[in-house]
Amino acid sequence: TLVQFNQQLEPGSLPPSLVSLKLVNYLKKLKPGIIPDTVQTLYFNHEKRKSPLKDLIPPSVTRLYSFYRGAIRVPDSVTELDIFFHKGTKIPDSVTTVKVFAYKTGVSMLTPGFIPPSVTTLVLQNIFKTKPSSIPPTVKLLKFIHYLPEVVDIPDHTTHVEIVHFDEYDSPFARLPPNITRLKLPNRHCLNPSAIPTSLRSLQIQGVYHLVGK
Repeated sequence: TLVQFNQQLEPGSLPPSLVSLKLVNYLKKLKPGIIPDTVQTLYFNHEKRKSPLKDLIPPSVTRLYSFYRGAIRVPDSVTELDIFFHKGTKIPDSVTTVKVFAYKTGVSMLTPGFIPPSVTTLVLQNIFKTKPSSIPPTVKLLKFIHYLPEVVDIPDHTTHVEIVHFDEYDSPFARLPPNITRLKLPNRHCLNPSAIPTSLRSLQIQGVYHLVGK
């Protein structure tokens, strides 16, 4: 982990034995070849960077956590991805778990096609609006974190739904997916018992698990 590292890194500066690299508040110029091609887990805390991240992420990376606010090129090797939402970013079909952050003030719309059909776990943080068409049918676990505007467009193919955020939200669901098996709700969330499908097996409210059904 390099925290507030103020020296310019050059290709060959980092040891080729690295498998995990965390760059925190590193604002120097990043050049191709700086990150060894042995790194598998890569964390960038560089949201203030203005230069694009092109050809900087080696194809060895399988877990990528990027806080760059522009478009990035995600290698086909990545399976787990945390990124800021940018319509110019292309997520490869190798990714199965995605966490997407919204950084603009107001509501960000998740556009159809941004999430590839390989994704099974999708986490949306900050204000997001979604349409069923923007969430591929492969997604089984859908999680909302912070400032959830509405919970009405949850696709039928999701089986796990989680809502975690820091503000009170007590509007009821319009409906739940018919095949949902796990549901996690924040404090003060109203849930109409008649809206609970018989498929639900686990319900968590205020930190308490309740089993529903057989």
